[in-house]
Amino acid sequence: MAYSANQNQARRYAAHFLEPSEHDLPAHTQSIIFWARANLAASRYGEQALGDRYLRLRYEEVCADPAGLAARLVDFLDSPTSVESMREVAATEIRPSPSIGRWRKREAAEIAELERAGGEALQAFGYA
Repeated sequence: MAYSANQNQARRYAAHFLEPSEHDLPAHTQSIIFWARANLAASRYGEQALGDRYLRLRYEEVCADPAGLAARLVDFLDSPTSVESMREVAATEIRPSPSIGRWRKREAAEIAELERAGGEALQAFGYA
């Protein structure tokens, strides 16, 4: 998220999630703070309000194993769609972005800054 070319959500909504002192931080730091706070809030809501009707999917896992995702979705949704049909759709439609893992090529100090800024969410969602 911090280095995504698509920063539309961050541009529109980050100001609502940032403290006044955070408005002067670099754009990538603001972006991860927004990502962390928005996703932690959405996750908490999903877990508390929706319970077992909430399913969290990580983009990297979806891209890494579309067939596994298909089976998981059919099961979660209790769908009449066959797992095989869903697997065919997933294999055809899901394409990993070349941006996955791009952050690893950044300077160590910049990565440390992002880990500090997004730490709780990075931990909660299995990125740290």
